[in-house]
Amino acid sequence: MPSFARDNPKEIKPILGRTKTSNTPLHIHSKFHVEEGFREYIREHLGRALDPFTNRIERVLVHFEDINGSKRGLDTLCRVKVSIGHDEPVIIEEVGDDARVAFDTAVHRTARNVQRHIERHWGRHHPRDTLRPVGT
Repeated sequence: MPSFARDNPKEIKPILGRTKTSNTPLHIHSKFHVEEGFREYIREHLGRALDPFTNRIERVLVHFEDINGSKRGLDTLCRVKVSIGHDEPVIIEEVGDDARVAFDTAVHRTARNVQRHIERHWGRHHPRDTLRPVGT
């Protein structure tokens, strides 16, 4: 099952070039405690959702924030930022009752928007996707 890298620094991705999901950096930031089990859930779900596109993704940032403090209501913001080459990043924000609800909604939108972004900017097939032997 594809899962994002646990601790690859973002500086290494350009050196590695096109890589599989397990070598793509994923950083999770939060203004509150996020348990390791949920962090692994994030890595796995984003890994599955973005696996077809990771050869173009440089890094992914997931950020959580409690926007209402101790007030009631929808109060957890999940922001997913996907950096794709030199293009503008794809940024998705979702609000939910808790971090998991917000993330689950955001992950589906993120995959759909990354796919649209790649198709719009690079078409369905990019010249770098097909590597030809020298002399052909």
